[in-house]
Amino acid sequence: MKQVVGFFEIRGIDEDSPEHLWRRYSREGWIEKEDYDRYYSRTARGVAIQVGKVHVFQRPFPLDELQADLRPPQSYAYLSQRIFARLQSRRLRAASSTAK
Repeated sequence: MKQVVGFFEIRGIDEDSPEHLWRRYSREGWIEKEDYDRYYSRTARGVAIQVGKVHVFQRPFPLDELQADLRPPQSYAYLSQRIFARLQSRRLRAASSTAK
């Protein structure tokens, strides 16, 4: 569908061993331990993105309204300042909430 449904503000970044990150975030991460272990099986360090304020648009809109050649990311995407400004202008019409 390539619809933009919302975005979130990054509250923080936590870098540590996969074991320590699992202990801190396993109840929040919505990932099974087996999948988590497989993902981090060949690394000594991992990164957790802490989700801050969540902004959900009242009506999703097509991704190409921000920029014609944008492709949906697998998990998240970095946006240019110009594209983010377009996104923020829609935020005024959005309902916002705070992540728990």
